[in-house]
Amino acid sequence: KLMHFGRIVLSLTGGFFAEFVNKLVPLLILRFVVQKIGVGGFGNAQFGYWLIDMAVAFVVFGYTTVAAVEIGQNRDDPVRLSAIVSEVLTLKVLHSVFAFAGLMAILAAIPTYTQYRPVVLALSFILATSALDLSYVHIGTSRMLSLSLLTIGVKLASLAAILIFVKDEGDLILFA
Repeated sequence: KLMHFGRIVLSLTGGFFAEFVNKLVPLLILRFVVQKIGVGGFGNAQFGYWLIDMAVAFVVFGYTTVAAVEIGQNRDDPVRLSAIVSEVLTLKVLHSVFAFAGLMAILAAIPTYTQYRPVVLALSFILATSALDLSYVHIGTSRMLSLSLLTIGVKLASLAAILIFVKDEGDLILFA
């Protein structure tokens, strides 16, 4: 019972630290990027990101929550776990393809959005990574510490990449 309590405390500590990093890194990025690419460039990148983020909601579509519950209920059945992961991945990949096609249609249909096409194309990998995201497996199997550590690592790596590679307004796509 003490071991279970220790695991909960460790998972919660990791989760809180991951959330702290999730809140701090964007503030650091904002300060640095506005200096390098200007407010207009930052605005373009953010609008492109917003378009992608709207499409991500269609890709994840509640699968993460439902799959985490299903995995939690079937954690001792490796065949069922494999089937759940396979089904969810397939559906999310299909949704990401449709979401990308929908974004391209929106950019083509609204002439003022044409300027955001390069940013949206640069950020479209987010649709694929959202489709391939397996965080629901970590949640369903109660391995939250590993998920927290992964989140922290990705955020810090993106901050480091921006600090190293973004130099001026010409790096807008690189920032995105």
